[in-house]
Amino acid sequence: MRTAHVLPLVSVLATACAGPASGSEPLPNGDLARFVEEVQPYLTRDCASGGCHGRAERPYALFAPGQYRRDPARTHLDEPLDAIELDANARRTAAFAIGVAPHDALVVRKPLALRRGGVWHGGGEVWTEPDDEGCAALIAWLGSAAVPRDAAVLGGDGGVP
Repeated sequence: MRTAHVLPLVSVLATACAGPASGSEPLPNGDLARFVEEVQPYLTRDCASGGCHGRAERPYALFAPGQYRRDPARTHLDEPLDAIELDANARRTAAFAIGVAPHDALVVRKPLALRRGGVWHGGGEVWTEPDDEGCAALIAWLGSAAVPRDAAVLGGDGGVP
């Protein structure tokens, strides 16, 4: 693994993950091309603004054009994400499905309406139904991601390896 792939993840691992860290295993990821085409547009539109997850200090920080970027000089430029930023977004998103079914992942439930199984979210309800396009795309992609669903694989406590 190249160091450039690890650096954007260090912050999220240090602040968002409570489980034991092995230091040698990358966060799992699903099909990156599918993520870029089917999920990233919804994350950019619905989640990655500067007031939400488009900030470095957020535990679930997302890169997005015109928002938070790994190169601070590019922060407000409306240009496509680079491969490292896209990979980091995919890995950060996939991490929420470790040890749980895709529809139970916190990244799905937080923005989902409370009456439809969501949980409290500072940004309010983003999706009203699990079959809303963005939510459905996220659930489908998480279902295809190569993440362990069994907490025993993760040392029994569900922590991110």
